[in-house]
Amino acid sequence: YPRRSLSIGIVLLIAISCFAATTSAQSGEENHPTEDDPYMYFWGNEDLSECWNNFDSNASIGSASEGYGEIFFPEGQDVNVELSCNLHTGFSDDFILEINKSISIRMKFNIESGNCGNDCTDLTLTLFRGQEQISQHVEPANSVNNGNDFTTQWDILVNDSIRAWAQDTQISISVAYSVPA
Repeated sequence: YPRRSLSIGIVLLIAISCFAATTSAQSGEENHPTEDDPYMYFWGNEDLSECWNNFDSNASIGSASEGYGEIFFPEGQDVNVELSCNLHTGFSDDFILEINKSISIRMKFNIESGNCGNDCTDLTLTLFRGQEQISQHVEPANSVNNGNDFTTQWDILVNDSIRAWAQDTQISISVAYSVPA
């Protein structure tokens, strides 16, 4: 490809939800999931050097006006991306997810890079609660690198170990992807 790039719909400006889990025992605060509005939104700047997430659908100040961030790699340079997005502010209250419901994560990517041989990192998304890895979603590099839009279909079944979320919980999602030049 003459130009290699990674566009991540991590800056989805209200369109895509992250947490679509049914919640209970929560308040109606803006930075807290509710049964009527269980969505976490991702925001970021144009070059993805800064990204964040929040339950407030209006917290887009400082985000990319196009609705996505993009990282360019010169021809002949390895495509190597490692970034992490943290919850912008803490939760307003503790909350509990319902057992056997799902945390649904939808993120859109547009990756244009060469094919991967042996030395690659597949598109790897990891959800963290503090230092604890909650779940990981992997898509093979060669299935997402064709320059077309790709949206994850990542659903995490809620069980006892991830049911309760404390007010001071730090949530982050990391994105990793690497293919040689």
